[in-house]
Amino acid sequence: MKKNKLLLYSTLAAIVLMAFSLLPQTQNETMTSEKDNTPILENFKTARFNYELDSRFKKTLTKSQLKNAKTIHDLFSPEEIEGLTTFKNVRVTVLPPGETKTSLGESEFGKTEVFNTAQLALLHSVDYSTNFVIEAACTENIKYNYQFIYYISIVPEKKAAYIDGNEAFLEYLKINSMPETAGVDERKLWFGRVNFVVTKDGEIGDVYLESTSGYLSIDKKMVALIASFPGKWFPAKNDKGENIDQELVFSFGKMGGC
Repeated sequence: MKKNKLLLYSTLAAIVLMAFSLLPQTQNETMTSEKDNTPILENFKTARFNYELDSRFKKTLTKSQLKNAKTIHDLFSPEEIEGLTTFKNVRVTVLPPGETKTSLGESEFGKTEVFNTAQLALLHSVDYSTNFVIEAACTENIKYNYQFIYYISIVPEKKAAYIDGNEAFLEYLKINSMPETAGVDERKLWFGRVNFVVTKDGEIGDVYLESTSGYLSIDKKMVALIASFPGKWFPAKNDKGENIDQELVFSFGKMGGC
């Protein structure tokens, strides 16, 4: 029933947008300045509008992976640290919710690539949906000094997912926000982000805007659509197979940023 309801909402939105697009466009196409007859919109460039759903940062680890880590090498694949050697002055910082500034988080420092007792205690204390940063000095390709900084999100062993697929969730947001996103100016578009929680019961909660797209109307629309989303979700599960809450991040607008 809810799936049908979701499809109905999306279809109605598409019909409304189609009707809107069929309205006469002559006035906009010929809009000029009364002063010099120059087209007002000549520098306007329609932006590509992106939609993504993921954790806070692209690099993710589970609590099980974090628990078994003893050195900085245990947190990264060979490809991620290819060419980097001699890690030292390693700082681990747990970020407050919604923050990227390491100065605001709890940190532990170690001189070598092997985590000390304090660093291990901090890493083992983080919960799901927590974000942290690894910073270190190292050598790149044997002869260059390099400052290593990696932002990481802690994810469940099994991530939350929309029952009809995350792509269907994004398509719903795309279709139902078309009146607000149509024809946005690329010069004014930013990297928008809405955070929300998929609860252990498969419901959406704690929806809030973390960063603006540069368009208040679009921000409000995205928050409203997610807060009232009619579909159900498969909840995330921990290493014991228990349902748990998971925070997800919906990014929209111009891609870029952390």
